Amino acid sequence: MELIQIAPNKEADNYITTTNIKYHARIRGLLSNSFTEDSLRNQEPLIEAHANLLVSQFRKIASSPSGGRVDMTSWFNFFTMDVIGDLAFGESFHCLENGEYHHWVKTLFDFVKGMSIAAAPRYYPTTEFLFEKLMPRSILESQRRHTEYANRMINRRLDSKVDRPDFITPFMKKNANFETVSREEILSTFGFIIVGGSETSATALTGVLK
Repeated sequence: MELIQIAPNKEADNYITTTNIKYHARIRGLLSNSFTEDSLRNQEPLIEAHANLLVSQFRKIASSPSGGRVDMTSWFNFFTMDVIGDLAFGESFHCLENGEYHHWVKTLFDFVKGMSIAAAPRYYPTTEFLFEKLMPRSILESQRRHTEYANRMINRRLDSKVDRPDFITPFMKKNANFETVSREEILSTFGFIIVGGSETSATALTGVLK
């Protein structure tokens, strides 16, 4: 399995794909600060606000002439994407407010699908070069767009140095000058965190209702 556990596109290694135990421990030491009981309590009002907006939108739809029928999968995705955007990027995607996917969220879904295809050649190292040459341009383009947007948003959050109840504030308390984890490593790691904290959670919520 180690063949596929490498950072994509020669990016900095990250918490999710690394096979380096010491590296993993270094990142985890800081990231755990974002998930302590105190941190979670601080984040609760932010999450609750998005949950209240979700319920409010459901009530509005229920009283509409359309008869109150909704695509729960989409709305759960709106909810989890807005929450993880607030927590990882420092601002919501406003999917719940607008009742539709943010343009980058659509790119993210393409990126998630593309990851499995892009990783496939690493199972066959002797022919990996050939597989990479045959890779559809659309997959490579979705990966590029995902990375560029995620990096821009994370950099903006880091440069703002705002103290707010999200993942970045507790993570950076002992890394103010990037002395423990570099900016490039943060970009790579948080770019994956938003994947793990959004679509997967929405899928689980949808499954609970079925």
